[in-house]
Amino acid sequence: MSLVYFNKEVLNKYYSEPDKYSVGDGYVRMDGIWSLQIDNDRRDDIVIMLGDLNILNKKEQLHWRSNNIIPPHEGAGLSECTFGRWFLGKWCGPSVAGDLVLVSKYTLFNQAWRERYKWDLFLPLKNGDEVRLQTLHLITTNDNELDFENQILALSKIFIDSLNQKALDNNIDYSMQDVADYKSGIGNRSIGGIDKFVMFNLTNGHDIKPMFDFFKMLQRLRSTEVAHRKSSNIKDLQQVRSYFGMDELHLKDVLEEIFTNTIKTLNTLSEVYLS
Repeated sequence: MSLVYFNKEVLNKYYSEPDKYSVGDGYVRMDGIWSLQIDNDRRDDIVIMLGDLNILNKKEQLHWRSNNIIPPHEGAGLSECTFGRWFLGKWCGPSVAGDLVLVSKYTLFNQAWRERYKWDLFLPLKNGDEVRLQTLHLITTNDNELDFENQILALSKIFIDSLNQKALDNNIDYSMQDVADYKSGIGNRSIGGIDKFVMFNLTNGHDIKPMFDFFKMLQRLRSTEVAHRKSSNIKDLQQVRSYFGMDELHLKDVLEEIFTNTIKTLNTLSEVYLS
């Protein structure tokens, strides 16, 4: 078994052209032309079987060769999941790479929620936003600001903008004291999707403050750092950067922690509503 290793930057080319290439759990493909099995359930590198490179044309082979690295001292070999798939015929989901884990959990969560409640908590993506999920990934370099911003925008589209406000509203008991108190605290501000998400949870007896805070701060991060011009509100910007540790950590590590917390959110919702 001849394994070869590549840095994760090898995938940037394919993420940047989603109309031509697809990257997913265990594969990268040029749609309708070739499909390459990869072990990408790893934090820092990609592993493939040496012989599989033969399916690629010369240009693609050179692209992979330019990103070839020596095997790591630790973590050599295949990930547990990939080994099970390739050699034991087992079905398994990713467990290491936060982007793969998140996409897998998001898909399974949506299916389970729809089966249980007959409506979507997170509405299906449309109007071109499907690509946000298809290209969701952890950034491959420490401080790639543009890629970081694109991923924050994608997470916001998938989890905040897609909250099913109509269904949430229909399932909120506005007569409950906790709900009435929360709504009163909103004041003249318009009631958004996160507000309805909070009140839906309060209606069901779940005041999960860390989860609410995370969603609200993710929305503020998008607003102050990504979707609009950089915020001129220094205090607001400092609060957001402090919450996510952006003055101490590389953007790569910040994003990885955000992915981890998003996974925890899905796990929490699953435990509370689907168990």
